[in-house]
Formats: sequence, structure tokens, C-alpha cells
Amino acid sequence: MDSSMMNVSLETWVITAVILTAILIADIFFQVKRKSEPSFKESAIISTVFILLAVAFAPLVGAVWGSEFGEQYIAGFVTEKSLSVDNLFVFLIIFTKL
Repeated sequence: MDSSMMNVSLETWVITAVILTAILIADIFFQVKRKSEPSFKESAIISTVFILLAVAFAPLVGAVWGSEFGEQYIAGFVTEKSLSVDNLFVFLIIFTKL
């Protein structure tokens, strides 16, 4: 297998799209359409579930496409998660200065 490029079948893309759509629909019906604001505990649980789902996906990537791609997925996930947390600090600084 060429380690520089990952080949993904159409079937895999369709399955991925279906799963992501199901997650988004569940999020809309269980969170967005609620009349009450979620508590800190509920938000922490939901965030933890989504993070665990993302981390649980890494072994699948490694098993199907090889450990190098699994490692790249984890590296990309950690990088993106840290950048999203960094954005919170940027917004905090911007809003405290206004």
C-alpha cells in the first residue's frame, strides 16, 4: 500500500455520511430543540461522548488502512482539538477587551 495516500471506497464514504448524519440529527433533537439550556454537567458528558467516539474511530482507521494512517488521524485530532481550545482563549481575550 502506498503510504502517502489513503484509498477510501465509495461504500466507506456512504457509511461515514450516514453515521455523521445520524449523529447530527440526534444532536439536533436531543440538544438544540430542548427548551432548557443544558447544564455544565450535561455539556461535559456530551463533549466527552463525542471525544470518545472520535478516539474510538482511530483503531478502526489503523486496522483498515494501516497504523500510519491511524497515527496520522490521532495526531490530526489532537491538533484540531487543541486549536479549538486555543480559540476559546482568543475569544475570551477579545470579549474582555470590548
